[in-house]
Amino acid sequence: MKALSGLAVGLVAFVMLAGCASRRDALWAPSPPQARLVEYTAQRLELSREVAWFKYREGLRVKDRKREKERLGVLVAEGRRLGVPTGRTRGYFKAQMRASRTYQQILISGWQRGGALPTQPARDLKKVLRPQIEQLDAGILAQLAATGDSSRDARLARRAETYLKAREIPQRVIRTSIAPLR
Repeated sequence: MKALSGLAVGLVAFVMLAGCASRRDALWAPSPPQARLVEYTAQRLELSREVAWFKYREGLRVKDRKREKERLGVLVAEGRRLGVPTGRTRGYFKAQMRASRTYQQILISGWQRGGALPTQPARDLKKVLRPQIEQLDAGILAQLAATGDSSRDARLARRAETYLKAREIPQRVIRTSIAPLR
């Protein structure tokens, strides 16, 4: 539940970014499910930092095709159960997986070139990080079900971009992650 513990703070910050929005979007505010969708997505991306650290320390490859394919199958089935169209679930999570891989590769490449290493111990991928990611994925799916077509909104994508920049996510990663919101 730790990954979701900052939800209230994150949601308030996300909604407050209305003041940073363009004039055209200044009066628009995301619905609570839209805000939660972006917050869970942001938390998922932040866990990518820890996943990268674990993989770097253990010498693991960033991409695990078999795991991603299996996970996508589980997510599509759960999405279908919640009434989320298969294409929507597949597209959203493929983008998140691609964004996570990109972020992990950026971090690992930096560490390999001599960049400052994280000081915290690497948390276990299978026992700690994946369960947190799976919990966030369940939250994302619930919000995709709750938002329906309103999760595709250029204003939401712009707000999400601003929010992710404030969380120091690299622009390349942001573009990939928010593509399904457009």
